[in-house]
Amino acid sequence: MTELAKSSKFPDIPDIPSEIQDAAKQGKLVIFVGAGVSRLVGGPSWDEMANKFLDQLANQKSAALTFADVEQLERYGARTKISIAMDISRKDGFRPINFGDVLQPNIANGIPKVYKDLYAMNACFVTTNYDEWLDKLAEPH
Repeated sequence: MTELAKSSKFPDIPDIPSEIQDAAKQGKLVIFVGAGVSRLVGGPSWDEMANKFLDQLANQKSAALTFADVEQLERYGARTKISIAMDISRKDGFRPINFGDVLQPNIANGIPKVYKDLYAMNACFVTTNYDEWLDKLAEPH
């Protein structure tokens, strides 16, 4: 650890600028929620997601893919693997991919705190994330 790091005291949570606080109070705050938040709570990377989709297909009783097939697909990028998995899962006789098991693996633990904290900020959210944590918070109880 450097001398500067030893002598500096960083707060655990930085102070929120007044402009952000004001926007939240006025209902004008827009928060962009990206994949980093999903990854913080155990969501998969693109490659992990692609591999889990393929594994689901290989684990079916009437296996759409063998584990040898999955191994051969390792050299391809996530987009290609996801496309292959989606094409196979749409064919008759195969169970569709269970997206929930892949995208929200820790659903039994309830809604993660980071999402609750974000939702409490009185903001509008823009996201391309596949998880549904913000959706679940927005549902009427």
